[in-house]
Amino acid sequence: MLRECAGFRMGPFELLDLTGLDVSHPVMESIYQQYYQEPRYRPHPLTRQL
Repeated sequence: MLRECAGFRMGPFELLDLTGLDVSHPVMESIYQQYYQEPRYRPHPLTRQL
């Protein structure tokens, strides 16, 4: 696969690498809200600034 050749690894950061930071923060906020604000899913404040 192209992703494996390019050095992408499967895991939670693959989506972050492919979509970019401008899209990832709203997605992380949505996941955080859908899991009833579970602390382990809280997005880092730096993603909002980036």
